[in-house]
Amino acid sequence: MHFSSVAESLLPSLVVIAAGYSLARLVGLSPVTLNTLLRYIFLPVYLFITLEARMSFEMFFFVALIGGAVVGAGVLIHQNAHRVLKNKVDASVAIPNVACF
Repeated sequence: MHFSSVAESLLPSLVVIAAGYSLARLVGLSPVTLNTLLRYIFLPVYLFITLEARMSFEMFFFVALIGGAVVGAGVLIHQNAHRVLKNKVDASVAIPNVACF
């Protein structure tokens, strides 16, 4: 395994880590805020960049469209689940799970 292939596979992760560290140092963000930023901004961007690099644009667009439909269906289920389920599910728990899976 050459150094260039190791650097190519590790560099995207290191960029996310360096961005979080520099953002925390410059702005003075707490780890809880950084965790929220990582979950909702950096992780989806990193995921889509990684996926886009490995497939054609048409396939990537189709996957992104399916992902958007799944998120939309999850939000609709969350908003209407109280009619069928007895226990309440908070949006802070439901939406990140739908977005990640």
